[in-house]
Amino acid sequence: MSANDAEPTLDKLVHISLKKRFHPMTFGKLFKEFKHKKLSTSPHESKIDMSALFHNCSRSPLQLKYIFEVLVTDDLNNSFEDLIDFFTKYLSQQDKIDQTAVMIYFSQISDEFPWGRLASSGAFLGAFGTYLKSFSNSHTSANNDSKMALMISKFIVNLLSSDTKVPESFNQDFVAFLDFLREAQFGASYEYLSGFFNQYNLTTVRKDYQSLTLSVNGPQGSLGTTKLLKLKKILWLSQQVTVKFTPINDKFIRAFKRLLNLSRVATAATNTSIAYELTVSLFDCLFLSTSKTHHIWAHAICHKLPQALKRLKISQAKLSNTLSNSFEAIGIDQNKSLITSLLKNLVSMKLVKVEQFSKLFPDPSAITPANSSRSLEELNHAYTSIFHTNNPEFVSMEESGVAEFIKSVSESTSQTEMFAKLVFESIDTLIANHDSTRLRRLLISLTLNREILDYVLLQGSPYNMARLLIAYLEEEIETKPDSEGKRNQFLQDNNADFMDLDLAEDDSSNAQDFFTDFGTVLIFIQFIVFRFNMNLWKFEKDKQALQLLNNASTVNSNNYLEKVQDPDSELNSIINDWIGSLFDNINTDGISDDLVKRCSLKDYHFIMPRVIEEAVSAFSLSLIDEDSLMGGLEYFYQPFLINNLTSIFRYLVNASWSRENQNDIITVTKILRKLSVADEMSGEVKLLHSMIMEIVNDDLYVALKNLNSLPQVEEYLSKLKAPDEAEVDLGALVSYVNDGVPAKFEIVMVYSIADSIGSQLDWFYDQLTLLLRTGSQKDETGSRGNKEFAEVLDYELIASLMIYYSSYQTCTNLKSWIANLNSFAEEKDGNVIFNRKAPKAITVVDSASERRNIEADKQEQKEAGNASESGDLSFDSSFFGFIQEPKSEGSPKVKEDPNAMDVDTGNVTGDTEEPQNNGVDEEENTNSGKSNNDLFIANLLVLIHYNDARTVNNLVTRILSNLGCLY
Repeated sequence: MSANDAEPTLDKLVHISLKKRFHPMTFGKLFKEFKHKKLSTSPHESKIDMSALFHNCSRSPLQLKYIFEVLVTDDLNNSFEDLIDFFTKYLSQQDKIDQTAVMIYFSQISDEFPWGRLASSGAFLGAFGTYLKSFSNSHTSANNDSKMALMISKFIVNLLSSDTKVPESFNQDFVAFLDFLREAQFGASYEYLSGFFNQYNLTTVRKDYQSLTLSVNGPQGSLGTTKLLKLKKILWLSQQVTVKFTPINDKFIRAFKRLLNLSRVATAATNTSIAYELTVSLFDCLFLSTSKTHHIWAHAICHKLPQALKRLKISQAKLSNTLSNSFEAIGIDQNKSLITSLLKNLVSMKLVKVEQFSKLFPDPSAITPANSSRSLEELNHAYTSIFHTNNPEFVSMEESGVAEFIKSVSESTSQTEMFAKLVFESIDTLIANHDSTRLRRLLISLTLNREILDYVLLQGSPYNMARLLIAYLEEEIETKPDSEGKRNQFLQDNNADFMDLDLAEDDSSNAQDFFTDFGTVLIFIQFIVFRFNMNLWKFEKDKQALQLLNNASTVNSNNYLEKVQDPDSELNSIINDWIGSLFDNINTDGISDDLVKRCSLKDYHFIMPRVIEEAVSAFSLSLIDEDSLMGGLEYFYQPFLINNLTSIFRYLVNASWSRENQNDIITVTKILRKLSVADEMSGEVKLLHSMIMEIVNDDLYVALKNLNSLPQVEEYLSKLKAPDEAEVDLGALVSYVNDGVPAKFEIVMVYSIADSIGSQLDWFYDQLTLLLRTGSQKDETGSRGNKEFAEVLDYELIASLMIYYSSYQTCTNLKSWIANLNSFAEEKDGNVIFNRKAPKAITVVDSASERRNIEADKQEQKEAGNASESGDLSFDSSFFGFIQEPKSEGSPKVKEDPNAMDVDTGNVTGDTEEPQNNGVDEEENTNSGKSNNDLFIANLLVLIHYNDARTVNNLVTRILSNLGCLY
């Protein structure tokens, strides 16, 4: 190897860093070391050639981050030497596409620039003014430089938006550049920059937002308030869109406006600010999402955002300008497909015109919505024919033309809206008439197009449909086909046409149809619960269907377990008969009618996993051969048995046999592969199978990924989709907001973990201590920016999550929190109001688990001791007894806002225009002044009492600040 090959170069450093995807901070450190070594070996040089840093930067977003790290972030002395060299030396040397890419990125992260210090630097302003003159002399609108001109204009706007007075020389450069834009016919850039220059507060959406004064605790600078507000918007929208499924109405708009701290008076400036912030924030949430909620955010952008923009009543010209600014901020190229769908919907609603986006979409057909050749009356007629007139027993899905119908509906917003209304009307009618066959056809048809499915369920709340279907399933969950079920009884009582419904005889087809129909309902509920991350424990706990859905692997009731342990029980007899019917190669009669009728839907979900277990054991002992095993598994392709696959898959991956035995692993893999293949399926069964595979995909992958050393397992895993590996890392969300570091965040995953722990708010407090401790460690190594502001974001994150998580529980009344926490804040010594004497000493522990151990020890001592001191109740004598509602006089109060979004129930209430019910059975808080049933405020007060005074004081301050915004 030659000396030149071994010599480090900047080009090599950039190449290796991009290849290994080093974090920008890591690259910044490597660049400093490289620069130091380079200059130390060349004492006559004061600077290095940085051209390689900018070359081909348009090909890599990560390289753009490296550029910003070197030019701005690492300039700790604010000398701006590298940034000056960039504008005077390097920028004009790059290809046009690279020049434009850098300036677009600077526009996207404009909040990260020290604009005030840049505006006060004469050296930088002189260099930038020189660049403006150079650009004016070498660029024209005929050379496709319009986007570059616009990005430079935005850079100027940001520079002049600071409070720092710039020298007159730069003002002259600015005016000269403005004249150049007009003369060179850069129309969009000239209008943008001229509008800023002449009517700053009225015509620039971005400036109107930046000029806001936010009443928050913490840093008050523009950059600090921007980041804090960004975090608040992400959390609030996550709660409304993916947890509560809040509809878009005037109350939603008022709540978002209050979050932005805008005036209640609707003006052109405030409404355009709302439009800009809502658009950009929804895309922020989309960037943070994983596969669990990506489709929900896409629906919110394409369909709910247009509804919100319609309510803002912004003129077409202003709205198109606002959206253009929004698209520039989020990056058009990365989101072109979604932006195209959004604009099509906006055009169809006549909120904007196609020609207003000619600069972004030169081809007008790209954002022109398709014209439906079918009227709404014709849609209604076709829908009725397919889903009501046709009998699914005699007309297949292919013959009905349902696939073509669904596809045509998806091409028009108005048709999709009409279709969604018809679907809910049909479900109500079919359930009332106990027409399970047509209901099956309708539910399966919805899954033909996932965007249509999302639209139907998300126009209201997925809980609405789930509630209807669970109640319907509950009626038949323990019914056996040979019994007098409610469906047959209803048809007989109402003299229904048994010939049409094919229910005249109790033959095998009727028994199988029973399980096919209700098994489809079960699969569909499982699928929408999975797709929309629903929490079914919010429903009544005593429903049999709910227990089956929440524990799909088995229904481990004591009744079943006792029966299966009795060798002479009927249940064991049924299991043995099923094993013989499925896996005995001597049996040529298949599954008998009597055997099918001996079980209920609930029985099947207990029996079938055990049938599979026995078959695997028999195969392992060579009692049956592989052909018999695989032949028996093929029965589960049948429509009446396929609904058991979800429980069978989950049972197999959690089976109790030894994983060290490779033969067992190979056998399980063969079974999984057999049950996963859909090549021999068609029609409705294939669609049901695809739903099941989507439901169990992640479970299968996670269970088998550590066994992929076996070729059979590796081959099977290649057929599955690798799930997102993003963990619930709240620190990553803080880094995204504070430093722009890519991250993943799902509030539903956060809630899922909190639910699994089941200790109210302890987990959230543990996360706060972890964030603070981790942040302190990172700060010592120089890898966590502004420690003080990062802590502000930590407290804001946990305070918001505590409020939002608690507000979605049935027992929470947030109005009582204000009184209790205000009383805490009022106490100088930090003691909350207890109905007892203050303790002599407070034990401070580091984690909620330690704290729970202390509480358990105290409880044991209390039970063993004498509890006769009723006049001075301690915490141990009554969990709720120590909480005393503070008296109204003397306590600081937060005035309630009648326009605030009610968050202390799962529903969004108070808007008579569009009432919303998310389908969750919730207990109404009839007495808002008491918190006797609020476990969360009780838990919070315990956390406050037993933990570090500074930490809990900061936390309470943030909670009260957020509650003040809500009430």
